[in-house]
Amino acid sequence: MSVLIASYNYEAYLGEALESVLAQSYPHFEAIVCDDGSTDGSRAVAARFAGRDARIRLIAKDNGGVASALNAAYAACRGDIVALLDADDGFAPDKLERVVACFRHHAGAGLALHAMQVIDSEGRLLHRIPASGACEQGGLAEAVRARGGRWRSMPASALAFRRTVAERLFPIPEAAFRSEADGFLATLAVLLTEVAYLPEILARYRLHGANLTGTLHLNKAVTERFLDALRRKHEAVNARLAELGMPERRFALEDNLNFHEQSFMQALFDGAPRRSLLRAYRPLRRALLADDLYGALRKIGGLAAFGTAIVLPVSARTAWLNHTLGARGLRRLLQGRQKG
Repeated sequence: MSVLIASYNYEAYLGEALESVLAQSYPHFEAIVCDDGSTDGSRAVAARFAGRDARIRLIAKDNGGVASALNAAYAACRGDIVALLDADDGFAPDKLERVVACFRHHAGAGLALHAMQVIDSEGRLLHRIPASGACEQGGLAEAVRARGGRWRSMPASALAFRRTVAERLFPIPEAAFRSEADGFLATLAVLLTEVAYLPEILARYRLHGANLTGTLHLNKAVTERFLDALRRKHEAVNARLAELGMPERRFALEDNLNFHEQSFMQALFDGAPRRSLLRAYRPLRRALLADDLYGALRKIGGLAAFGTAIVLPVSARTAWLNHTLGARGLRRLLQGRQKG
């Protein structure tokens, strides 16, 4: 078992992440830490742990982004199973043991993922992901292709791959993924192999001001970044599928509901004319109602949020969308569903 850790300026959290690896009940692992040109004390932290336990190895390189660091760590690893750990996250003590057992039980699965506990910068518990229901499992390639690459995936620290699958995932395109490399890995993997899901919470996912995916507020900048990530992922995954001789697995971004929702929000933030927003709302409404991932409350909430935003002044749309579709608004929807 190999654990890949890409680290850049996470001195405050890296030690805790590595302690969680050393605390594993499954002892047969190696942890490859790639320091991606950190300017804080992260490299010294990793070196100290490497000197303490030979199962931890440090690779130091100039800054090149997350994909570059993960590629370097993967090139140095030797395990038959490859797990990811963000340098600001942490594993539960039985994480590796449960993942190894999962792969033994699910012979056809090349990707395993599990539930996570979300914490804040101080380690305080916030909520669980997935917040409601479970992630998908089994053979999902056709469904994910039909949804434009969309599925119930998880962040990096919940992902583990068989080596036979990882060989087709790596190297990650470095120019395209200085960030959000886990989205490329998870989307490509689900189009190549079956998925196994463990409902147990086996890792901590930390939200704080420095990590890109920790943004809880909807605004124009966040929407633009999300759309950019979707486009990069779409292009890179389809290119790799073509290289692998699997063009039939390629997907169209126009089939991705998240792409349509974010594009509509961008138009709202940009102050597009109400007439054009109404024209765009009709196909979005059809796509929302036909979706097989969102529950009824999420669909109704989305329809109401987007429809109401059209008639609001531009200055009020950001607050409204955060109230209804932002992280807190969605949690209220899910909590209402669970209580009902």
